[in-house]
Amino acid sequence: MNEFTVDGHRVILNDLDAALPLLAQESELGFDLETTGFSPYHDEVALVQLYGDDTGVLFIQQVRDGFIDRRLIEVMERSDVRLTGHNLVMFDALFMERQGMNIQGPTWFDTYVAEQLLTPMGRRDISKKLNATIKRRLGITIDKNIEHGGWLDDELTEQQVEYAAQDVIHLHALRRAHQAMAEKSKEIGALEMEQELVPLVSQMSINGLPVHEARMRKFLEGQEMLKYRTMELLTKELGEFNINSPKQVKGVFADVGIKLDNTQHDTFVEMSRGTGKGAELALLMLDVKGPAQRLKMYGGGWINDKLFEDRVHGKYWQCGTDTLRFASSDPNFQQWPKDMRTLVGGMDGMSIVGTDYKQIEVAVAAYLAKDQELLRILRTGEDVHTAIASTIFRIPSNQVDEQLRRDSKEFTFTLLFGGSASLVYKSAVLKGSELSFAEVEEATTEFFKRFEGIRQVRKSAREYVRTPGAKVIRLPNGARRVLVGPKKRPTVLINTTVQGGAAIGLKRGMLEAGRRGLFKYIGAQVHDELVAEVPDEEREDFINELEESMIQGMEETFPGIPVSVETNSGMFWK
Repeated sequence: MNEFTVDGHRVILNDLDAALPLLAQESELGFDLETTGFSPYHDEVALVQLYGDDTGVLFIQQVRDGFIDRRLIEVMERSDVRLTGHNLVMFDALFMERQGMNIQGPTWFDTYVAEQLLTPMGRRDISKKLNATIKRRLGITIDKNIEHGGWLDDELTEQQVEYAAQDVIHLHALRRAHQAMAEKSKEIGALEMEQELVPLVSQMSINGLPVHEARMRKFLEGQEMLKYRTMELLTKELGEFNINSPKQVKGVFADVGIKLDNTQHDTFVEMSRGTGKGAELALLMLDVKGPAQRLKMYGGGWINDKLFEDRVHGKYWQCGTDTLRFASSDPNFQQWPKDMRTLVGGMDGMSIVGTDYKQIEVAVAAYLAKDQELLRILRTGEDVHTAIASTIFRIPSNQVDEQLRRDSKEFTFTLLFGGSASLVYKSAVLKGSELSFAEVEEATTEFFKRFEGIRQVRKSAREYVRTPGAKVIRLPNGARRVLVGPKKRPTVLINTTVQGGAAIGLKRGMLEAGRRGLFKYIGAQVHDELVAEVPDEEREDFINELEESMIQGMEETFPGIPVSVETNSGMFWK
């Protein structure tokens, strides 16, 4: 049987010749895939579902040999069609690119991205799954408990067809609902911007970055050896114990006369700053915890699961945080340890290029606060943390050593985002500072004397959140961030405004990079940095284009902001 009816919609099953003339008439296609698993690099497409609102026809194609018919792909990659789906950016688009589709061809509308953007801040309890989103936005209940397994069976059951149909027939209405919401909340510009990013973010994940399996295994072997040798030293001093058991760790330290309040990393960092037996044991604990964490994160089945043909393909969620900064997962490339960056790259004739905004949070905070002194420092081009250290400690710049510069960073980032002198002191001590609390308080006072704009922003934030009701923040692209409940704090207000603004500037830079064709090489987004693998002969031109794009994006967001970028390149990621 090749034709069904589901909820009044005509379903064409597998008859591509009958479906193609109808699909070609559509300016928008609801789109979904059923697959044998979640990885576009290890699993296969089993089913393609396309629904057109104009003709009211749903086409379902079983993919029997692992390859989608090229004629169907050509209908989908047309420049005059919009593909609408749920989590296209990190699922369906990736599978389709692996099928040979030009994912830069059509326009995309991802209802998952839209739902993330338009959902109030902090509502992690709100499900973004398709059935929950349709229920919330359209008031329609779709049954995801229908028996639907066995997509590779020779014949689909009526239940399977109904399940597949439910995934696409409501997508046009859901897209219209999201657009209506965005119009009402004056976020249509933000919604359009995020949708324009979708194919670029998909391409970035597809490109990935090179990590040679043999080199990775050798690194992990070294970590295993380092862990083993350090544990031998600890066992010699403390006896046998399980390093992963806080109770046992506290017990063996107590046996040698050292009381631990907890076994957290910061506790051992603070202990290591001292002298005597406690400091020595704390250093050993830190030395063993580093390799242990590397082995926990990247050992076991990580290589088989996350490496595909010597490349790592991170997933990136463009609205994955409250500030609209990117989040990453599976694997989380934003948490890739710095001491493992030398594992990224190493391909003959190719360079790893990383372009990073320099002190962009400081620049955005200064710009928004209209802090003339901090803006002056930024415009001079001198190292901002050295200059701030010179200011708050009242010493010449040439007397600011590395430790004082590190101290200055703690002052800057803690105080910019609403923190206190006590937080500065705690953070600085953990990073090796020898400043007394009195010295921290004195420098904090000096900081606010010199940077009046920052002081006024903190004062205004405290006053604003004390007034009744939810607090709305408008980011530069029109996106609304709403502070309610525990989120209604001055620190969250300042952080969201600054980090959110920086996120919009970066995204505009990414869009400009996309217009210049740079995403054929970009393979990761890490905090304020874009990372790419580029042919050596194109490296210099690529760097110039990428730097111009990132600066342009931030200047479009904050006209007149003192923005600069820094690029490192070489055979490996630096």
